[in-house]
Amino acid sequence: MDCFVFSTHHPLVDFEENAFNNYFDVELLTEEWNTIGEPVEVSFYRRSFTSLFESLSEGGFVLDKFSEGKPDPEMKTESPETFERLSRRPNFIFIRAKAN
Repeated sequence: MDCFVFSTHHPLVDFEENAFNNYFDVELLTEEWNTIGEPVEVSFYRRSFTSLFESLSEGGFVLDKFSEGKPDPEMKTESPETFERLSRRPNFIFIRAKAN
């Protein structure tokens, strides 16, 4: 069984946090992520759920599993503010799709 597993930014969070005019536009974004150590510049495409799922279908895949994820409880000790925020507002989505 061939499958494609990936994660990407949650489309609604990106849309709400940035001043985009059209949720359905596909846009290249570049952000600086504050990681452990040095900040890194990350580029990615913001896409609607429709665009994501249509692209999977056009590529010959069907959705097998979808999750908006939840932070690991251990994160509450390391970063309580981030844990509380991600417990209410997920930033990423996780998808597993199977070849059709």
